[in-house]
Amino acid sequence: MRLLALFFAFISSSAMAGVDSTHQIFFGENTPSVESCGAHGRMLKPSEIENIGRSNLCRDVSSPWGLWKIMGDDGTFWTLTGSGYNCDMKPGSNPYNQSLCVMNDVSSSNTSYGFESHDYKGIYPWSGQARINGIGDEVSNSSIRSFKLGDGVQLIAYPESNFKGIAEVYTQSVNDTGFEVKSYKLKVLQTEENVTFDLLSHSPYRTCLKLKASLSVDDITSFCSEDMGGPSKVLTQIATQQMQDTVAVYIEEYLSPEVQGAYTGVIYLSFDGQGSFSIGHTALPQQLSVTQNGNNLSFVYK
Repeated sequence: MRLLALFFAFISSSAMAGVDSTHQIFFGENTPSVESCGAHGRMLKPSEIENIGRSNLCRDVSSPWGLWKIMGDDGTFWTLTGSGYNCDMKPGSNPYNQSLCVMNDVSSSNTSYGFESHDYKGIYPWSGQARINGIGDEVSNSSIRSFKLGDGVQLIAYPESNFKGIAEVYTQSVNDTGFEVKSYKLKVLQTEENVTFDLLSHSPYRTCLKLKASLSVDDITSFCSEDMGGPSKVLTQIATQQMQDTVAVYIEEYLSPEVQGAYTGVIYLSFDGQGSFSIGHTALPQQLSVTQNGNNLSFVYK
């Protein structure tokens, strides 16, 4: 029964496995622990070997008489043998056998894994260990074709050494850049944040709020009471430099199709250049109030 269960574990895991080539495998240390693959790698699993195909793996291995340590799907050490031992795979291992490893599926925050070939692989079999860099690193002479980015990292890639050529900026992991990255820089990911607004109207009439930011929005942005329950509207992207933006505020009440009343006012948004803003002095139409909650402005009309 136990062997049958392991067989089904192989099948189910193989269907989802992301390891499908010996290029993704690298040699770890001969230490009797799961940490033998280093902080950025993990031990290879039997299900992943089945996904690669043991015959494919045996064809690429450099030592036919090797005895390697892998991590069984049951959490214990297993052994993979070289072609001289018929490429056997079985539970149990000398804990001091050299470990077979693959890179972790996700790079840690503020780091990037760079691979020499596409699909997060090494150029040569058994060389799937990534070049690991962190935010602030600048690599002037490189050779990578794919990379995984941790949280908060963007990669500026150059087609020539020493940061020459037209750069491409990546904010997500890429399994094939389409060109060989010869140099790159890792910087903090600049996320685009917006000032959004919503409206709650207690008026019995159709009510529309219209906003026009003097520096950042060309057209008047509007939100009417019948739109309530929909998503908040975007007013402006948060400025990356310290500045103040004047926003004209219009409130219109409609007794269909005529305008029942129109009122104007102004608010001031002070951007700190660090991804946030505050409301300055305001002059709002009567019966209209505004509160700030994070990057959202909530307008209430009574």
